[in-house]
Amino acid sequence: MIKVATRKSPLALIQAKIVCGYLSKVDSNSELKLHPISTEIDSRLDYSLEKQGGMGVFTKELDSALLNKSADIAVHSSKDLPIVISAGLSVAAYLKRESPLDVLVSTMEHNNIKTIATNSPRRRSQLEAIFPKVKFLLIRGNVQTRLKKILQGYADATVLAEAGLNRLGINEYKGLTFTHLEKEIMVPAAGQGAIAIVCRNEDLSYFSQFNCPKTYEAVTIEKECLKILDGGCQSPAGVYFDGNNLHLYHPSIDYNIYDLGSYSIGSPIANGREIIKSIKKTIIK
Repeated sequence: MIKVATRKSPLALIQAKIVCGYLSKVDSNSELKLHPISTEIDSRLDYSLEKQGGMGVFTKELDSALLNKSADIAVHSSKDLPIVISAGLSVAAYLKRESPLDVLVSTMEHNNIKTIATNSPRRRSQLEAIFPKVKFLLIRGNVQTRLKKILQGYADATVLAEAGLNRLGINEYKGLTFTHLEKEIMVPAAGQGAIAIVCRNEDLSYFSQFNCPKTYEAVTIEKECLKILDGGCQSPAGVYFDGNNLHLYHPSIDYNIYDLGSYSIGSPIANGREIIKSIKKTIIK
């Protein structure tokens, strides 16, 4: 029996079920059971990730479940994972990546938008270039809660991950307009769209068989870049590797794209690491 730890939000539960379905498909002998866990961050909607810190707040209770062996694996949105995983644990696998893009959800035409609700410094920084006169508000809660808040007039718009909307089966919502933001307009967060499986180090050899190599390479490059930038899920940086090019956004340098194949340092991961090191002095002052 493999116990699968997950947060209790609707999206987290769906992602855990996706993992269970995939593991059962690859290993038909595996028997899986969901282990939903209440987390402090989900119960404290007044908590500001940006002001009070967001490092590990989405993962600590699930990490504890793995370490005390009340669960065998934990399922996370990759972008929520801290850069450094808790001692004794490892990211065993990433499932095939869904869309990494963001979606602008609004109640009106874009040129009429005056308020946008988002907690993300990355999204806010990039949106400022598109909507220079807009006022930003904070927003917490699961996807459905945020959609209802926008519909009820809390703000004119918000931004959500396309992967989460797709997994929830939400491609439209009465009274709201969905606009897909291409990576050149809104560079995604490192790891956005990927589901991560975390396990104890001693179980790594078994659970690594479920890994998608292409997603692993891309997310590893993105996370390595974010690590060099001293960032996390509350970093203003957007980092996305499309298989050939590294798309990077930072307020200090705006948007840049780097062809990792044109560098002779080594693997794409090594190339990405060296590129970020070379421009870090420009970005971090």
